[in-house]
Amino acid sequence: MLISIITIVKNDLVRLKQTTSSLNYIYNDINFEHVIIDGFSTDNTLSFLKNLKTKNNNIIIDSSL
Repeated sequence: MLISIITIVKNDLVRLKQTTSSLNYIYNDINFEHVIIDGFSTDNTLSFLKNLKTKNNNIIIDSSL
């Protein structure tokens, strides 16, 4: 069974890092996808997400308004 988790974020890199870390810890051995929708953050959120995506196949990023 595939679990889909959707996170919406704008300029909250600290909590996004906590969220992604927690999800990897909790669902590490379960098949899940993490959809992250970014509202054009002006902090380093998008660069963090791009880096995260290169390490994890289960990350889907949508950066739009």
